[in-house]
Amino acid sequence: MSRILEVIFQRPIRLLSLVILLPIFSVAVGYLIIPHTYASRASLWSLRRYEIIGDVNLQPNPPPTPADTQVAALSALLQTRDFDLAVANESGLVTNLDAATRNAPQLRDDALFDEISKHVTVTSQNNNLFTIDYTNRDPQIAKKVVAAVIQNFGLQSVSFSRIQGQRLLENYQKQLAMATQDANAATAREQQYLAAHPHVTQNILYVGPQYAELFDPEYALLHTQSAQALDRMQQIQTQMATTQLQIAAQGSSADNLFKVIDTPDVADRPTGRTKLLSMVGGAALGIALLACTLYIIILVRGDRTLYTPRDLDNIEAYPIVMQLPYLTSKDLPRLWAKSIQNGAISLQTKNSH
Repeated sequence: MSRILEVIFQRPIRLLSLVILLPIFSVAVGYLIIPHTYASRASLWSLRRYEIIGDVNLQPNPPPTPADTQVAALSALLQTRDFDLAVANESGLVTNLDAATRNAPQLRDDALFDEISKHVTVTSQNNNLFTIDYTNRDPQIAKKVVAAVIQNFGLQSVSFSRIQGQRLLENYQKQLAMATQDANAATAREQQYLAAHPHVTQNILYVGPQYAELFDPEYALLHTQSAQALDRMQQIQTQMATTQLQIAAQGSSADNLFKVIDTPDVADRPTGRTKLLSMVGGAALGIALLACTLYIIILVRGDRTLYTPRDLDNIEAYPIVMQLPYLTSKDLPRLWAKSIQNGAISLQTKNSH
C-alpha cells in the first residue's frame, strides 16, 4: 500500500491531468463532431383496436387498449424491410446518405432499413392516444419520415385486412359449396325414404318429426343427418355475412382506424445534446481512470526501491547486520560531527587507562 501511495503522490499532476483533461477533450470533440438533430412528432387517436379479419386468437384479460394494439402493429411493421424502404423512398431519406452508399443498391437499402427500424419510435400514451417520433439532422426529412410512416401504416393496415377478408370469403365459399352439396344429398335421402315408407309420412303429419323418429330409428338417423347438414350450411352463411360486414365496416381507407390529432411538426431549435455529451464524458472518464490504474500498476511493479527488511530478503539471502535510517543533506554533517566526537571520547578513555 505504501508503494501505491508513494507512486500516486510522486506524480499527482500527471495523473490528475489525465483524469481531468481526457473527459474535457472528449466532450469538446463530441460537441464538434456530433451533428445537431431535429425531432418530429405526430399524435394519433385510435378509433378502434387493430384487428385482422378472421383472427381467432384469444385476447388477454384485460384486453389491450386500442392504442396498445395499434402501437404493437406499427412497431411490428417498422421491423419489416418493405415497409421501411417504402417510408424511406417517400420521404427522400436517401439524400442523407453519402454518395458511395447511394450508388450501391444493397448498401443503400440496408442503411435505410437500419435508420427507419432503429430510430422511429412508437409510444402509447393512454387508451386511445399514441405518438410517432423520429429525429434527423435535417428537420424537413424528419417531418417527411413521420408523415410517410402514418400514410404507409394506414395503407398497409387496410390492405392486410381486406386481403385476409377476401381469403376468408373464398374459403367460406368453398366450404359453403361442399356444405350445400352435403345438405342436398342428406335431404334427398330423407325424401327418398319418406317416399318409400308412406306410414312414416303419416306419423310426421300426426305427431311431428320428433315423435316420428321414435317409431323409426332409420328415419331418425336420416333426419338427424339432414338437420346437421342444414345447420352447417347456415353457420357458413352466417360467417360469410359477418366477414362481409367487417370488410364493409373497415372500408377502403384508414379513416376509421385512427385519426391524426397533431400533424408531424419540426422543432425550431435542435434537440439538446447534454445527455449524449454526458455519456461521452463519462466514457472518457472511465477510460482515464482505467489508464491511471494501469499506469500505477506498471510503476509499482517496476519499482525496485527497498522499503522494509522483507524487501531486502526478497533480493538477497544474506542476513541483515545493520540498518541505516534515511538521511537528508542536513542530517549528514550532524551525524559526522557526532561520530567524530564519539571517536575522540573513546580515544581519550583508552589513553587514560
